[in-house]
Amino acid sequence: MAEVRKVLEADPRIDSVAEVLSMHLGPQEILLGVTLDFQDHLTAADIEAASDHFADLIQGVDKRITRVFVCSGRAREAYARRARVSSPSRRSRRSGEILNRHGHF
Repeated sequence: MAEVRKVLEADPRIDSVAEVLSMHLGPQEILLGVTLDFQDHLTAADIEAASDHFADLIQGVDKRITRVFVCSGRAREAYARRARVSSPSRRSRRSGEILNRHGHF
């Protein structure tokens, strides 16, 4: 995935690549998620077009990448989300049932 990061970091529309995550769904199928901090001056239409372009570029890096999800966000926020996701489940004081990280049963 280092090559994917390199391709994204080379694009002038991106301030930083916060994370590149992959999930191997099978021997010939990889799902890829990237969190990108776009330049502040870009419009929503610019970001949408860039995301489509990045999906094509990324799939060109490795033909096994069949699905690409692009999330817009700053690196600090992405790392904070990751820290919350990796925290252990909590117990509900009222019912004793396990709650997931979002507080839902």
